[in-house]
Amino acid sequence: MTYASEIQTEQRREMATNAVGEVYDPPQARVGREQLTLAGQMIDYMNTVRADSFSDVDAKAKAIKAIEGLDLPDSVVNRIVTLPGASWEKVASEIPVVLERAMREEIRENTLANERRKVAARVRLDLADEDAAIVSEVVQDLLVPNSFYNPERTEQRRREARDAVEPVPQTFERSEIILRAGDIVTPSMWKPSRRWACSSARGHGLSSALRLVSCSCSAWFSCIICGGWSRRCGFAEARSCSSSP
Repeated sequence: MTYASEIQTEQRREMATNAVGEVYDPPQARVGREQLTLAGQMIDYMNTVRADSFSDVDAKAKAIKAIEGLDLPDSVVNRIVTLPGASWEKVASEIPVVLERAMREEIRENTLANERRKVAARVRLDLADEDAAIVSEVVQDLLVPNSFYNPERTEQRRREARDAVEPVPQTFERSEIILRAGDIVTPSMWKPSRRWACSSARGHGLSSALRLVSCSCSAWFSCIICGGWSRRCGFAEARSCSSSP
């Protein structure tokens, strides 16, 4: 006896659905351009602060620390304020270069921290360690996600994976034992036992009345064992058997 197992098919479909991970949109270049523009504005402001001849080092450092979107260590802030002009120009020109490289990668909310750790390796090697630290700290603060979760595409992919699963055939050989005394009846065992009862009745050429009784008793017996899953199951099976040729 071979039939399409609804239970095993559903299990396979659930596995296929769960195997599909979350789908994200490709990196959005717009986000990278916005961050580059912001970086340019911050550098212009830092240039203005550094060139202010009326403010002392502490006042300049306070102004740098007040920049929204940046959370720089005091050592980095002091270095920005006191760095000689030529060295600062190298640092200022390196910030947008490293930021653009980083923002070309796919950055998700859950991978942002990892991408920030990679920034230091993208800074040019001819900068002094203290100057490279400025670039790293500023760029890390400017990094933001550029790839976002797409629930519609995720659901579509999961539906496609589910629909691609073919019905799973279940086969039982003649005289094969389906249930033993003391077995706990599971859904995967319940349906074969019902099918066996009906097919057995048909195979022995029983009359419609006897087939009705046989199928009904088997169905009701299965329902009782399985905790009364459906009080109509016996009549449903009986109707199915009695209507079979």
